[in-house]
Amino acid sequence: MKKIFTVISLFTLLSCNQTQTTTGPRPNQYNQLVEFFRDWREFQSPKIIDGVPDYSKSAMSKQASGLKTWQQKLAAFDTAGWPVKHQIDWHLVWAEMNGLDFDHRVIRPWERDPAFYVWFYTEATDVPEREGPNMVGAIELNLYPTPLTDSAAADLTARLKLTKAVCDQAQVNLTGNGKDLWITGTRVIKEQGEALAAFADLWEAKFPGVAAAAREAKAATDGFVIWLDAQAPGKTGLSGIGKENYDWYVKNVHLSPHTWQEEKVLLERELWRSHSGLRFAEHRNRSLPKLQKASNSEAYNKLLVDGVFEYLKFLEEDSFMTMKPYMLPAMLAQVREFYPNEGLRGFFDEVDYRDPMPMRAHHFHWIDKDRERIEPIESPIRRVPLQYNIFDSRAEGMATAMEELVMNE
Repeated sequence: MKKIFTVISLFTLLSCNQTQTTTGPRPNQYNQLVEFFRDWREFQSPKIIDGVPDYSKSAMSKQASGLKTWQQKLAAFDTAGWPVKHQIDWHLVWAEMNGLDFDHRVIRPWERDPAFYVWFYTEATDVPEREGPNMVGAIELNLYPTPLTDSAAADLTARLKLTKAVCDQAQVNLTGNGKDLWITGTRVIKEQGEALAAFADLWEAKFPGVAAAAREAKAATDGFVIWLDAQAPGKTGLSGIGKENYDWYVKNVHLSPHTWQEEKVLLERELWRSHSGLRFAEHRNRSLPKLQKASNSEAYNKLLVDGVFEYLKFLEEDSFMTMKPYMLPAMLAQVREFYPNEGLRGFFDEVDYRDPMPMRAHHFHWIDKDRERIEPIESPIRRVPLQYNIFDSRAEGMATAMEELVMNE
């Protein structure tokens, strides 16, 4: 219908005045889309009641019923003659609306996934927006100054005290039957409790109020876990969404041309290629000694810092990209503290403690994030993180590509 309307409008315009040509959108029409987008984002975000986002059944039903009106309003925009960059923005708003539609029709994370209700994140996400379904307004500890200031501590204390209300709401909203989502989500909530306990110990001496609020939050989290564990035996359903839903999602939300089956073929091909590349690398380096893990803080810090400088030097000297002042600090900020461990630390750490370069290449994420902040793009719509992980093809694709580009040089 939208295409028919556009063709009729253009034909009428040309018929009325054959001497005129269309050179772009009518004045302020794109500006109207920008304003519409801001209003849309306000609608898309849940209502905040006493500091806590409302994902109740009634609130979500109201949002779902109102979505169709927003989609109709977007479809009414006549984008004929718009510059490509403005047409892209229209499609991004369209994709976001499809994302919310999919949340309500299929995913329903507020109903099916306990991990949706995480309220306390200790580490920043390395992509524009936190990945996966998650509730609005959660505490992002990395956004607070280190060390804490008095005003930051007061704000953090107040928000930590909301944890019980979040957990109480979750126990009402979570009615889904997906077994795997329930089990993995419960594990994530348990990790929140552990993080809150460690945070309370950290600030006990300087900010006892913050520590007390963190312990209250841990108690609420622990109570939530007890409830989740009690419900777990009754969860017997599937957690996946099925191929048909997946195909719709990647096409209409992520704007990808590939189906599940096509992606499977591509991924299998890449896996085989990766294995063959690994075998060639092992053969080429067969006479070299095995890499040894850094065994102390000094050796580990030197390994990673030297890796940052080597990586950025390579990007500059091989003309991969123009270096900007913010790139070095962005990369150095990701040099983590050494922690002793006689056993396995986890996959990425096992790599990092031996060779810093693979993860330094993947940490191109952090250059991207600072670029978004320091060099914002012109489009007001693309200047803010897209919802529903629409950004992942660019963000994760670029970081993963950098790994291969660097490791093959």
